[in-house]
Amino acid sequence: MGGLLYKEYVLVNRIHKVKLTWILLLLTLLFIILRMVFPGTMENKAFLAENEAGEIVNLLDAIFVTIYGMFLIDLFSLLNGWIGKIASADRKNKIENYMQALPITGHTYLASKYIFLLAAAYIGLSLSCIWYISCRAFCREGIMAEIVEMLGSFLPIWAVLFLFLAAIELPFYLLLGVERAKQILTGFLLLLAFICVGYFLFGDMSWIAGFDITVLVSWCKRHNTAIVLLNGFSPVFVLLLYYGSYRLTAYLVQKEVDHAYNG
Repeated sequence: MGGLLYKEYVLVNRIHKVKLTWILLLLTLLFIILRMVFPGTMENKAFLAENEAGEIVNLLDAIFVTIYGMFLIDLFSLLNGWIGKIASADRKNKIENYMQALPITGHTYLASKYIFLLAAAYIGLSLSCIWYISCRAFCREGIMAEIVEMLGSFLPIWAVLFLFLAAIELPFYLLLGVERAKQILTGFLLLLAFICVGYFLFGDMSWIAGFDITVLVSWCKRHNTAIVLLNGFSPVFVLLLYYGSYRLTAYLVQKEVDHAYNG
């Protein structure tokens, strides 16, 4: 199993043509150092500004909070892109025939992909928590600190959403191949886009006029208990779904192998 997990690690580094581990560690270290060197204090008057609510905001805090938000989005996109790539690369490189000659079962081969994505979600969540702690620790009390806390409160849900997508997408890629899986998933996305367009055209959009980040922060404060419960119970549900996805995929792959052998 360790060798299979290392194979997936080498694969994602080869896909991106960089050492992702070192890049993520260096970016994290750079963010921590810069956040310590440029804290959101009141001493540096050049970086102070007043927002629409009349609150004094340190622009350095705003910059680091924006960078933190972009990091979360980019990291999620990076990990989500691995779902299809690790499932399709072996077929493209004809690795599956080589795996059949090794003393491992098909279930172990499939499990390595699920475990690798699970480990990626855990590492991504850990890095995001480090960024959150660094950003919040040197952030001046006020709206920027509240935005960071809001982002931090959704970190478990961030990891859960990634595993939820992996549990749905991975079987399609493993069982149907890249092209057919992309066609089906694109169809789902087009359907979702059609629903969103329909809502924008015929739904009540009055709430958009008065919406800004402070409204979202206030909503999170009012529903803090619900967010805590969601953070507590959603990982259990999604991990069960994730395991069920593995079991179903292993069953269907084995059924396909038996059918080909008997045929």
